[in-house]
Amino acid sequence: MRTAAAPKFYETKKFKDKLKQTIIFFVLLAGSVLVLSPLWWMISTSLKSPAEIAQYPPTLLPKEFHFSNYVEAWKTAPFTRWAMNTFFIAFCGMAGSVLVNSLVAYAFAKIRFKGRNALFIVVLSTMLIPGFVTMVPQYILFSKLGWVNTYLPLIVPAFLGSAFFIFLLRQFMMTIPNELPQFNTVFSRMLAHSQDFTLNECRFIT
Repeated sequence: MRTAAAPKFYETKKFKDKLKQTIIFFVLLAGSVLVLSPLWWMISTSLKSPAEIAQYPPTLLPKEFHFSNYVEAWKTAPFTRWAMNTFFIAFCGMAGSVLVNSLVAYAFAKIRFKGRNALFIVVLSTMLIPGFVTMVPQYILFSKLGWVNTYLPLIVPAFLGSAFFIFLLRQFMMTIPNELPQFNTVFSRMLAHSQDFTLNECRFIT
């Protein structure tokens, strides 16, 4: 009987898997270099002298690192104020978005009321409205309210909800079993009406 010839090394599944992983690695590496190259160029340019910045052809690395550029820039412009503005607006926007969107999403996911699905469709339909369509009306509204050149136009809309975030949170909350909040309600009532209640006295029924 003729024995089957052993497969060559490049025909084995192990070799093919390694080759596939190697190709994916180099593709991701090339993509990472492409994405990070603007950041590298920005940092490299910030450490160059004005003459070297205007030099042609440009250099990838500065001939001499001028860290004093950052000190001079910080003295020239109010970067501290800009940074505080950014943190303040981002924090307020995040707080408003999490608070309002989570409450609305919970209502759509767990509370049954008449017209819930129809109202949810109306909320989702607002995502079809392009942002540039409402840009001018929003500015006119903010101008009438006296909010121009204030923080309010950047903060208040976050407390009015976002259809996209409501949709994402609602889909997540739909995966939570309805029995879980019901158990929490029962458990909290047991704790409230029993002063000597301990965890050992609780019996879970599955």
